[in-house]
Amino acid sequence: MFRIHVERLLNMDINTVFEAIADHARYDRFPGVSKSVLVEEGKEEKNGTGALVLKAEGEKTRVTWISEGHVRVPLLGRMMDRLAERSFSKAFSSLLKAIERRV
Repeated sequence: MFRIHVERLLNMDINTVFEAIADHARYDRFPGVSKSVLVEEGKEEKNGTGALVLKAEGEKTRVTWISEGHVRVPLLGRMMDRLAERSFSKAFSSLLKAIERRV
């Protein structure tokens, strides 16, 4: 099982951060993402709920992303879990840096 926990304080207001992060289908506008598709809409919210928490801290926004999952591939699953954990953590950290640079 992989567990991703990325936390960063962005020097921008919570509404700007939310608008940049919430539209998963448009992640192709970020560096390193060539194609982005929302595979399945969430039941209550189009982009789902729960993994991402935004908290206003004055003029800044604390972003916390926590996801857990498992790569279900016989024999290679554990190794791929570790790879997914590192890759996804790095990717989301880079996405947050890109959001902060754009403003």
